[in-house]
Amino acid sequence: MRFVAAIAALLGLTAVVWWAVPDHSNTLVPTSSGLTERRIDFLYSVFKTTAAQGFAVKDGVTTKKMELIIDSTRRMRIPEGTPAEVTCPKMGELFQCAVAAQLLGDSVLWFALVPAPPRQSLALPPIVELRKNNEVLLANGWVVKRASTVDRVCRFDTDSLADFLARFGARSTATFSYERQQVVRVTCAGDAAPPDTEPLESVPGATAPPDTSNGGETNDTTADFGTFVPPGSADVTATTPGT
Repeated sequence: MRFVAAIAALLGLTAVVWWAVPDHSNTLVPTSSGLTERRIDFLYSVFKTTAAQGFAVKDGVTTKKMELIIDSTRRMRIPEGTPAEVTCPKMGELFQCAVAAQLLGDSVLWFALVPAPPRQSLALPPIVELRKNNEVLLANGWVVKRASTVDRVCRFDTDSLADFLARFGARSTATFSYERQQVVRVTCAGDAAPPDTEPLESVPGATAPPDTSNGGETNDTTADFGTFVPPGSADVTATTPGT
């Protein structure tokens, strides 16, 4: 009986630890749509991109070094051979791209460089699944944080975020706040959400940094975020019922 009780206690403790500790693994898991699921640890507008001559993404990996200048205190240095997706057509212009990165400490395991206007937020694909620890799965396979309370912009009333997604999820967009590092709003198709027209430069820490790119060559092989605040650590202020 003592042996059985000891085994039961161990199983119970394992279950408690599994439930209480969030999953921070970087294991790639296929989504139901066949996309590769990736946990996004950092998503922010890029002030400037600097790449070594001949930079390209070939067979899903970078061929040369790249440096992304986030703001005056944060730079992301990406080595050759890093898995990547680059779809931003204006890499050479200021505040025209955003970077979504999967990290291990300061190292970049994978990143995507996508087109983004110079605003304080970014429109993302629909949320397809709500998860524990205030995480959501997007239609493109990204797993990101969401606010405790998510604004719902729609001409039709909904009781909760789950109700909104059940009714309009596939025909909606999600808005990600750079400052909060969370999804803060969902919007029905055809219903325009209030744009974040305030210039990105007004965000604390987003001032234009000096150019020290040294002609496009970089030597570091890790991401340097300076005073980077981990996603999800920002204080969230509820605005409308929407959980």
